[in-house]
Amino acid sequence: MRRVLGALGGGLLILAATAWPAQAAPPTEVKPQVAENGHIDLLSPKITAGAIDVSTIVDGGATYAAGDLDALIPAEDTDKITVADGVLKGDWFVSGTEATKGTKPFLGVSLTGLAGAGVQGDVTVDLVGAQAPVAGGSFELLTESPATADAADRVLSSDATANLKTFKQTPGTADHKDYFWAFSDKGRYRLSFTVSATTATGTLKSAPITQTFYVGAGAQAAATKTPTTTTVTAAAGATAGQTALTATVAITGLVGSPRGFVEFRDGVTALGTAPVPVQGGVAKAEFPLTEGAHELTAIFYPKYELDYAASPESAPVTYTVPVGGGPQDPDDDPTESPSPTSSPTDDADEDPVDGDCTIIADGDVDYAVRVTGSKAQSGVKDGSSLWLDPAEAVVRVPAAAKTALPDGQGFLGEAGDEAWLLPQTAQSGVPSLGWAAEGTAATWKLTEVDGPGKAVLFATGTDGTPEVLFDGAGDSRQLTAGEHGHGTWGFTAEGVYQLTFTHTTASQGSDEGVLTFAVGAYDEDDLPSCVVASDDDSLADTGAPVLLYGSIGVILVTCGAGLLMGVNRRFGLF
Repeated sequence: MRRVLGALGGGLLILAATAWPAQAAPPTEVKPQVAENGHIDLLSPKITAGAIDVSTIVDGGATYAAGDLDALIPAEDTDKITVADGVLKGDWFVSGTEATKGTKPFLGVSLTGLAGAGVQGDVTVDLVGAQAPVAGGSFELLTESPATADAADRVLSSDATANLKTFKQTPGTADHKDYFWAFSDKGRYRLSFTVSATTATGTLKSAPITQTFYVGAGAQAAATKTPTTTTVTAAAGATAGQTALTATVAITGLVGSPRGFVEFRDGVTALGTAPVPVQGGVAKAEFPLTEGAHELTAIFYPKYELDYAASPESAPVTYTVPVGGGPQDPDDDPTESPSPTSSPTDDADEDPVDGDCTIIADGDVDYAVRVTGSKAQSGVKDGSSLWLDPAEAVVRVPAAAKTALPDGQGFLGEAGDEAWLLPQTAQSGVPSLGWAAEGTAATWKLTEVDGPGKAVLFATGTDGTPEVLFDGAGDSRQLTAGEHGHGTWGFTAEGVYQLTFTHTTASQGSDEGVLTFAVGAYDEDDLPSCVVASDDDSLADTGAPVLLYGSIGVILVTCGAGLLMGVNRRFGLF
């Protein structure tokens, strides 16, 4: 929660809340994103913060959370599969090849994101679950064309008798490999995978990833919603005065995670929503619950049409907020740090410390848009689904990001020129900043650039060709609902940059945010004065105002000529 109190000329405004409001309904279901052609790396793992994270990357560099981009396999023609040992025979519907990727998706597995991660030996992909549209429906993953495949070319099979649930791919030797994805019948298939790799610290395994395939043009329209279930737990929040809620969503009859949102409830009152990650199926949020006992539940709502069914309300969990554990006045927060005095620095590795800014110095984050209270809202989202107001965040571009430009990046400078690059894939000590649109499509526009040099966002495709996304004020990009991507942010000089972006939606309005980058050696005097945060310096996953109109009591105490009124600039309480 951002501060809504302040002091000026001896004046004081005190706001007292007696209730918390119900929140807006989850976003309306939208059509899923379906790839009908082109080259796609369905599984592209990387290691981030000691865990395996898997993405889907399409030609041009657009990146999705694995499982969030569906694939359509045409059913106008079939391929004969005849295996030498006679196990497989008949007509199958098969994904495309390099020659046919104009009309069929050409699907592979890429290990390029593991370069430099210290992976020892092979990377393992396990098929941990499968749902077919008809009884006896099968899936096969082949290394060779169906016309010439033999028993050795079968690497995965949903057939329980085949004992083909694991295959291995070798980093370096086979960083990228394309396969033939074959399906026996028309309709919707769901396949769940895990990806494992071994490093010096041990074996890492991803959460199950559920990938959806439609075989035949009418498969999606004919599909029925897959049932889901939800369970909820509660504990004291990481932030004083907050209660942490966790909802685990499961697909009935299949290992994996559905795509959508969870609504958390306190009795009959909706607290707010949080997205369900497609890897792990666990939605998390923190809420300021009052002291005393609460009956907490959660309901899953699907993100896409004809995809998953909303879950029944979970069994209630009784959680008691202890005395002193409820919402706190930010002025009474004993942990709040005073704002330091700014001073110039030439230390390229020293983090900015202005106000209560959140410093983004590692890991994956996204500049994202979502809909809260029927309004578009921009924010900086981290991997735990917490949102920050862009005005409260500084993205650190450290000395380690400095590099000499290669050939082919003339939009940043000549080959050999110095530049500071935030990579498309996160590296230790260097963050990766992506983009996302949750529950809504939007136009993402760069409206202003303020900095000592040029700032560019570009994406690199699997063939190594860069595609420039933003190269100056006025550039824009259309985001589809549910889109998530990562690119490289390039800067041509050290210092502080402020990039002003707007997200504009068709029916939920627009929102503007200023994103700050501290690049290399910078002067702290050039940093913005971050809005000082209270006990919750993120935009909580409710995305809603913290005070109900009818429950605000205002006491004005005039101690001087000035009259203070604290205003919540984003949510407009008054």
